[in-house]
Amino acid sequence: MLSPFEREENTLKFISRYCQRYTSKFNPRPVLTNADTINAFWDRMVLEYEGVDQEQVKRYLNRKKYRTVYLTTFWWYIISYKRKLMDGFKCTHTNCSGDCRVLEVHHPNYDHRGEEIKFMDSIKTLCHTCHLKEHDLEFDAPKFGKGNKVVVLTKTEEAEDQNKLQEFYEKNGKWLSEDVEIVSEPKKYTVIVKTQILNTKELREAILNDLDTVLAVL
Repeated sequence: MLSPFEREENTLKFISRYCQRYTSKFNPRPVLTNADTINAFWDRMVLEYEGVDQEQVKRYLNRKKYRTVYLTTFWWYIISYKRKLMDGFKCTHTNCSGDCRVLEVHHPNYDHRGEEIKFMDSIKTLCHTCHLKEHDLEFDAPKFGKGNKVVVLTKTEEAEDQNKLQEFYEKNGKWLSEDVEIVSEPKKYTVIVKTQILNTKELREAILNDLDTVLAVL
């Protein structure tokens, strides 16, 4: 049984080791494909996680700045590859039609963000094509202008209660004036990223690897 002091000390060490921002922007961590390597990292992290204040770790990972650091942490690096390994390094989408050489880990929701290690079923492996489809997103190729490189992500959602509006119009149209019109407008969200620092490949990877986080900001 750990004392409160020991648990606090273990928690601070755990956060320092696994939850800090990875600063090598142009030297991303290597791709992991060896099952033994992934499991060795995973087993160590799980073991250490048992001896910490898990709620404190979750709070740290869910602080406001997690949108810019969360997916760069060693925590997410190991968890994402463990999920890919569990899924056999294949897209889990039922009707996958994409290139499974480009795999990403998707959060269907954010209920367990920061504690995926206990809820691995809360995330799943998708190829890039299916990941975009999962979010109803379109990805525009980078555009160039005045030295800036621009990536645009757009998402369109149907207006709420569109079917109810149509049903109301069909039932009551004969009582409405010809001057009355019911219009349902879709909602369109656009994320534009401009930079003069990253090259096209790095910019594209930065956006795609952080796709769920970008959407969380919308």
